[in-house]
Amino acid sequence: MRHLTISQESLENFLKTTSDYAKKIQEHLDKNCCDDETSPQYIYNILSRKTAKKLLSISLPEMEELIKEIQELPGWCWLGITKDNNTIWHFCDTCKSTCLYNIEKAHKIHKDLVELFDKQYDNWAGRKTGFTSYAFIKSLNIKACPYCNLEYVQIAQFERAKVQNVKDKFVRPALDHFYPKAIYPFFALSLNNLVPTCTTCNSSIKGVDNSIKSYKDIIHPYDEKSINYSDCIKYIFLYLPNGAIKKLFEKYGDKELKKIFEENDEEKIQEYLVKNSEKPIIKFLEEHGNVLKTKGIELNKPLEDDAIEISIKGIPGSIKKSSKENITEDEISKYLRAMKMFNYFAIGPRLEQGHNDYIREIAIKTIEYPQDYITDLNDKGYCGSKALRIFFGNYIDPKFFNLRPLSKITHDVIEQLRPELLNKLDEENT
Repeated sequence: MRHLTISQESLENFLKTTSDYAKKIQEHLDKNCCDDETSPQYIYNILSRKTAKKLLSISLPEMEELIKEIQELPGWCWLGITKDNNTIWHFCDTCKSTCLYNIEKAHKIHKDLVELFDKQYDNWAGRKTGFTSYAFIKSLNIKACPYCNLEYVQIAQFERAKVQNVKDKFVRPALDHFYPKAIYPFFALSLNNLVPTCTTCNSSIKGVDNSIKSYKDIIHPYDEKSINYSDCIKYIFLYLPNGAIKKLFEKYGDKELKKIFEENDEEKIQEYLVKNSEKPIIKFLEEHGNVLKTKGIELNKPLEDDAIEISIKGIPGSIKKSSKENITEDEISKYLRAMKMFNYFAIGPRLEQGHNDYIREIAIKTIEYPQDYITDLNDKGYCGSKALRIFFGNYIDPKFFNLRPLSKITHDVIEQLRPELLNKLDEENT
């Protein structure tokens, strides 16, 4: 959600701790180098020249360059695309002129590299001393999954001496290999390729999937040149009786409103509702609960009603409504990258189905915001964002989204229903 920074101190401590692992990797690469640049085995030369130490500290842009360099080697064009020899001829013209022997040899070398780098990654991941995987995650000061902001990424250290012959026990979240180590083994121990994530994002959704080909496809948490995901996309929520959206348009056949809902344009929806207030479909919406209470149509059904369906959509966050005519290509590009992340990690469905009760509660708190309670908190010294955090039970300031799950949706629900409450954050930041 927010940019994460791997400090220079962390990188130096990591390289110091993994120096023996780097040495073993380098020895293996050097041993298997060959002089024939037309051989798939020449990958060892490329990796050896890069050096194992550099592979451990390699940056995201350098990873991409290395992948392209390896793909140009005879027999290696399939890397990151597929490992199915039977279909390789359908997508790579280069391989039409190379022999199947090269491809098969490249696969054998790939297996050797997987074993080599996997072993050293496991050695580091299982360490209990030095700059461990636990220490790395702790150094990032993160408590919410940077991909989805829906689940905790917990670290803890505790004693289990009476149960096991181990002095300390460590709990840490999974480390996602952004470039999957089963496909790109030479990045298995690259620090910039290791992202602490929740189990859902790492295992249930991503796994070894390679449909995201580049860190530039999404808002990568370590990409220094990338804007924060939470600035690129804004969540809006629509609430209607369960199943009503489908039945609504089936019954009234209002294609114009259906199109507007599908576009998720909050402004167009409100404009349509005002201009067509006498239409039967609008009467239905008024009766059962509409998009935004604060835009002039009251809710006659409570939000906590189990029959209420919540739908989460993503709209551009950095594009202001007042300046739509000035949208830049850069803004559009960043929004599209954010939307790919939103869809890839199934953030909408996970919010709708797994956290709908939480969203309802935040919406109710926002609508029924008790000023007397907030004033009382202010009198006790809890002002601005602190007062909002105590009342809503979550961080509201985007700077702290990485510290608690669901902080992004909390902020966006408040912004959608009562944006004036966020002025307190602006006042603190001026």
